[in-house]
Amino acid sequence: MLAEAEVKRAAVRAARRVIAVADASKIGRVAFGHVCDLGDIDMVVTDMSADDLMVNHLIAAGVDVRRA
Repeated sequence: MLAEAEVKRAAVRAARRVIAVADASKIGRVAFGHVCDLGDIDMVVTDMSADDLMVNHLIAAGVDVRRA
């Protein structure tokens, strides 16, 4: 899925704001294809069961985290 990661990288480069949507099982995991650095993400939307330690890491990095 490297081609998919390249498309996502292009979208990040073109975006004024980057919002990642991921369920709790994806927070803190490393993916096969690198899309962007943490500093490129403005907001993460996840569910209430996201690990508090990982959420705090995102917040400390300047990412706005929304749990729903």
